[in-house]
Amino acid sequence: MTCYRSSVEPVRELEPVIKAYIQKAIEAEDGLEMPEALLQQFDEDPAFEVAFESLTPGRQRGDLLYFSFAKQWGKGQGARGKVQGCMVHGAWCMG
Repeated sequence: MTCYRSSVEPVRELEPVIKAYIQKAIEAEDGLEMPEALLQQFDEDPAFEVAFESLTPGRQRGDLLYFSFAKQWGKGQGARGKVQGCMVHGAWCMG
């Protein structure tokens, strides 16, 4: 059996890089805004907002990215229709 010794030295050497990655992740999280169409949908359908707020922070972020880049938001069965069609009894499923 091989025994490996671990050292914190490689981690210490990479500390500035690791901190920079963490800072970028924090900035990316803070910089995400809710699309106006989504806020309008929350006003029109409070259950939609409740379902969104019940999501984990990571899922909210992923869905905000989806809504932000959905070119068809508000057009026929675009992102809005897809998401509303997936909501069942307060459950949320994008997939």
